[in-house]
Amino acid sequence: MNKLMAFLKKDFIIDTSYKLFFVVRFFNILLSVVVYYFLSKLIGNNAAVYLSDYGNDYFSFVIIGVAFAGYLNTAINSFSESLRDAQTTGTLEFILSTPTKTTTFLFGSVLWSFIVKSLDILIYFLFSIFLFNLNLSNADWFSALVISILTILSFISFGIFGACFVVLYKRDFSLWINTVFRLIGGVLFPITILPIGIRFFSYLIPVTYSIEGMRLALLKGYGLSQLSNEIIALILFIVILTPISIYLFKYSLDKARRDGTLTEY
Repeated sequence: MNKLMAFLKKDFIIDTSYKLFFVVRFFNILLSVVVYYFLSKLIGNNAAVYLSDYGNDYFSFVIIGVAFAGYLNTAINSFSESLRDAQTTGTLEFILSTPTKTTTFLFGSVLWSFIVKSLDILIYFLFSIFLFNLNLSNADWFSALVISILTILSFISFGIFGACFVVLYKRDFSLWINTVFRLIGGVLFPITILPIGIRFFSYLIPVTYSIEGMRLALLKGYGLSQLSNEIIALILFIVILTPISIYLFKYSLDKARRDGTLTEY
């Protein structure tokens, strides 16, 4: 725990040393909310036939998708970025030479990023509620919290997979993974409009179940029992992929050490 707090303190000091850090994030979120609001006005009722399960409102549909897809972006990017930063600053080898577990290094590297992203999501909703009357009166907040936790844990493994590529091949594929997952995961539109062949792959990634569960919890007030399919799917992703990703990351580090390329970038 002390080491995790040390990682958290380090990242907090780095980010807050940039005076406009929170200001820029604040206005970026505001701009996104405004863009999606007017986009929803442009679409109007034309999308209602596809959004009947979510209250027929595209603005609420897309805001929830975009806000919580931020966890995906954080999970996929933060591991790779933290690793690259440690390589370029020459601190990676020093950290890994200390008696620090691989899991501690991995989760400590992204802990601050997930805290900041959670604040981002809160701001998304505050802007949407007070400026554009986003209606979350039916929300089951406990179910939303459970889905949020499972979302973070299920996304983390893909970030670790991305970090493996950084260690082994010195290339960051996080943007590609993030783009594909957003496209087929139902972030901006329901997956029901996708061709059946592509829709099949939608069910093989956790984003689909995460965003679906969050929308149903916040817009329809679904409880845990009604979200059992989404919860079970996310748990399976966590149980299966997390140990595999950690094992592959350890293997990547060991191989890079043997090859003498650990600190190359």
